[in-house]
Order: sequence, then structure tokens, then C-alpha cells
Amino acid sequence: MENIFEYQSIKGYWGAFLSSSPFKSLTFKEIKESFLYAYPQFREKSLNNKIYRAFRALAAEGHVIIDSGGYPYRYTCLMYCVVYELKGHS
Repeated sequence: MENIFEYQSIKGYWGAFLSSSPFKSLTFKEIKESFLYAYPQFREKSLNNKIYRAFRALAAEGHVIIDSGGYPYRYTCLMYCVVYELKGHS
């Protein structure tokens, strides 16, 4: 049961991070480095799989946009699209 709560906690922190961190065309590794800088309590190696799964779940829900077809995938945060790209068009 603890694992479910741990995963949900990580997913919640990812959601907060993605909704407040504008970035464009970064790899998961680059995004994860920033996430772990912001939330060092998740640096434990045993959490790597949960961190990745939580990010992928949020990506599937549309919190980030995959903006490359090749590996490694590059992601752009929706906040970047709203804040920076819309400003350029106003």
C-alpha cells in the first residue's frame, strides 16, 4: 500500500512541477534533473522507476507535449506554450 501512496505523491509533485516550469524541447533526463533539484527528497535510486512512470502518466494525460519523433523524445511543457508562444502572437 505504501508504494501506491509513494507513486501518487511523486505524481502530484510532478504535476505541480510541470504546471509551474516553462520548458521547451527538453529530454526526460534534462527535465528529471530539474525536478530532482526542486524536490531532492526523490533522489533515492529506488524511486527512479516511479518517477519515470509518473512522468509518463502525466504526459499521457496531456501535461507535456512530445515534440520530436525520434529517441530520445523531447518534451515541451504546456505552460511554455501558453505563456511564451501566445505572448508572441498577441
